[in-house]
Amino acid sequence: MANTNGSPAGHEDPEDIRREFISNIAHDLKTPIAIIKESLSLILDQIPGPINEKQAKVLNMAKDNVNRLTQKIDDLSEKYTT
Repeated sequence: MANTNGSPAGHEDPEDIRREFISNIAHDLKTPIAIIKESLSLILDQIPGPINEKQAKVLNMAKDNVNRLTQKIDDLSEKYTT
């Protein structure tokens, strides 16, 4: 019996396994990162209450790092799943 890529059952192409693994990891990371990013935005917009300049500076640094992490995940996903 063959699987969908034509190789014998139980013998998946290692490249397909790698692509699926990276795709799953990227997806699993994006969800919590999106929640963190949105939470930081809400706090920076002072929705829950006022923040001072020092707090804003720290939160903006965190938001910048979340954006960098998101870009790295996108780059990894694009490079290894296409």
